[in-house]
Amino acid sequence: MHISNGRMVTGNKKRTNGISKILVAGIIVCTIMIIGIVVLMVYMQTSVLKVYVDGQAKSIKDGMIIVDQETGKMSISLEDFAKMLGYQYNNGEYNIISEEKDKCYIQTNGETASFFANSNIIYKSPITKERNIYEYYDLGDIVRKDESNGKLYTNEKGAELGYDINIEYDSKKNSVYVYTLPYLVEYYKTEATKWGYEYDIDEDDLENRKALLYGFMVIKKAEESGTKSEKVGVINTKNEEVLGIKYDKLVFNENTNEFFAYDDSKVGLVSIEGNVLIPIKYEDIQVLDKDLELYVVTSDRKKGVANKKGEYVMYVEYDEIGIKSSDFANDRIVNPYLLMGEVIPAQKNQKWGLFDKKGNQILPIEFEEIGCNGANTKNSETTNSLLIIPNYKAIVLKKNDKYGIYNTKGVELVQCALDSAYSTSKGGVNTYYMVYNGQVMNIAEYLNKFMPEATKQQTDEQQGEGQQNSGEQTDGQQGGEQQNGGEQTDEQQGGEQQNSGEQTDEQQGGEQQNGGDQIDEQQYDEEY
Repeated sequence: MHISNGRMVTGNKKRTNGISKILVAGIIVCTIMIIGIVVLMVYMQTSVLKVYVDGQAKSIKDGMIIVDQETGKMSISLEDFAKMLGYQYNNGEYNIISEEKDKCYIQTNGETASFFANSNIIYKSPITKERNIYEYYDLGDIVRKDESNGKLYTNEKGAELGYDINIEYDSKKNSVYVYTLPYLVEYYKTEATKWGYEYDIDEDDLENRKALLYGFMVIKKAEESGTKSEKVGVINTKNEEVLGIKYDKLVFNENTNEFFAYDDSKVGLVSIEGNVLIPIKYEDIQVLDKDLELYVVTSDRKKGVANKKGEYVMYVEYDEIGIKSSDFANDRIVNPYLLMGEVIPAQKNQKWGLFDKKGNQILPIEFEEIGCNGANTKNSETTNSLLIIPNYKAIVLKKNDKYGIYNTKGVELVQCALDSAYSTSKGGVNTYYMVYNGQVMNIAEYLNKFMPEATKQQTDEQQGEGQQNSGEQTDGQQGGEQQNGGEQTDEQQGGEQQNSGEQTDEQQGGEQQNGGDQIDEQQYDEEY
């Protein structure tokens, strides 16, 4: 007991104060521990990647999405991601039956997207029997094959293009948000109504549905007093006008990010900035090559080639521009208008000729057919129609009822004396043959033997370009697989590389005239 401020304080009071301090300290410690546990739980939650598809949380496989925490860049397993979204994943190449795991294609609603290991280019094609057109896209980064699990991985852009989705990553929440095209369409239908528009897109209208992925909506004015506007325009997803409501029809082109604009049964090309690139006066417009900014235009049933300024590269006077690639399905022709990235085939008065990308004539319009559609009935193997031999940049043409082979420079590699030309395919690899006087010859062996300089120059140019052309051959898109089936042996290739040099145009012309490229029956008999 002691005296404090004139009051008597017992020892019990002192002990009570000590206990209170202990309790306070304990509470503080517990609070700190709880806060620590909460922080730890939050950290553990944020360290686990979460994926939401159309607002719904999804469980994901380990390694399906790998995110670089510093850059936010994603690496996405094509197979696992396709299965999560309910899309079909296939090994191999579209339209070619194989199980090659360094190639794959994704089949979504209405189109396919093809990916190739070590290539930064993917190809998309509509799933229709009427069209056999491929559009190519540069991903910026190559498709990577993970050797530990054998799976192909693409980047964010590849996922968006391949699956027709929008995808974004929130680094603070360590979450990936995926929005599918059907979800976006339904969402913006409601938004358009709020804004006073009608966004009425059919399920079959894939092109205009995909415009949403780029922030554009083809719309009409909402109904007023029982009347309905038949004119269409474009707004963006912020309700800002892009193209005025004054067109009969608008069709979005994903490949070029432009709109085909229709008015009074005529079509032209309009940019998303509202500029008329090609006047609305044609019956039809097709993209010839997006990088070259060339278009096939049709007027009065005649075709020509125009650039994005509306200027003619080839006048509108041809019956056909390009070929029907479905006739040569085994050649895997990506662009039927620009063969092997160099040659524009054109038909006039039932004759064919070849032109370069600037509209200059390579071969005159004097050939009866382009490509050989016949099969070799004497061959026990299944044979395929033949148009192009990619590794030699060669094209089969017919004149005077006989077939010949020319390269993309117009050099005659084999004179028009063949009965037929065809290919066989084994394991996805093509081998090329020609028939002369009933005798079957391997085309690659013949060209390496009798036309080494011409074929060497083409090969050198092809390698120098780095396969950056618009990808008419799938060898380029797949990392240069040598589609000729190894017809050229290493020894032959080495021999070719020892030839001194490049052939001038004058030398090429002389070679055409000196008969060195002709099939001489006696010469052939000696060699074969």
